[in-house]
Amino acid sequence: MILCFSTVKTYSQTFDQLNQMALKAGQEKKYNQAIALYNKALKLDNGNYFIYNQLSKLYYKKNNIDSSIIYCDSTLAIAPNDTTALYQRGYNYMDEGQFSKGGNDFMEVFLLKNKKNADAAFNLGKCYAGLKNYDKAIETYLLTLQIEPNDKYSFYELGFCYASLADTKNALKYYSKAIDQDQNYFSPYFGRALLYAAQIKDFNKAHHDFERSMEIRPKYKDSYIYNARLYSQEQEFGKAKDLLNALITIYPDDGDGYLERALVWYNIGVLNMVCKDLDKAQQLGNTGALEYKKKWCK
Repeated sequence: MILCFSTVKTYSQTFDQLNQMALKAGQEKKYNQAIALYNKALKLDNGNYFIYNQLSKLYYKKNNIDSSIIYCDSTLAIAPNDTTALYQRGYNYMDEGQFSKGGNDFMEVFLLKNKKNADAAFNLGKCYAGLKNYDKAIETYLLTLQIEPNDKYSFYELGFCYASLADTKNALKYYSKAIDQDQNYFSPYFGRALLYAAQIKDFNKAHHDFERSMEIRPKYKDSYIYNARLYSQEQEFGKAKDLLNALITIYPDDGDGYLERALVWYNIGVLNMVCKDLDKAQQLGNTGALEYKKKWCK
């Protein structure tokens, strides 16, 4: 009798192998797989805060902010001055609207980077703006520009802050500077259009910027709505209706366009179309349509 033995070769993956596999999975947006691999790696080296940082980033990408913060905290318990964890945690807090905590983390990164990190300064400015401390935000964005001159994002944020303070001269200046840096930068066109419409009252320039914003982002709903409202304010109801027709073509299942068009129909005086659009807006979940129906559609 001949006995045959089969040998099964077994091996354990090393920390480096697991780490490389997790990196690859993360790059391929296989976030759950990457998390599982990093957790395996942690069993081999549970004090490796590089892994904690990677896990924090992955949970952030999965929009699991609480878990992302936990892993930032785990890193900082081991390495209190780790700028990667501080920066990531600052982002997490900012996304949650905890601007004071986010600002503290970005300030810490800025100081640890010898006050030369433009990204940390910029995000610190965002936190001040989130707290509506626009004067401090302006100061911080200007500091960002000392580190990174001609940064279009800082120019835009300065425009927004000055507009929030009703300083139209400086708001216009910085929105325009942002556009000078990038002729296809959507945000300053839209911001400048609102500035022209609401504060400066230059409706022609407002229409121009709204139209340019629609060229850059053809599916951005608010550009259509605000431009249409401006035409209605000027009693250019045909132009307003054309814009809203275009918006409804893009978003036929969004009630906002129908509600806005109903208001235009009312100004034109076509009441049967008013009620038709209000019915459609309500059907699509626009809660504001009901109040208008009570007034106009008996």
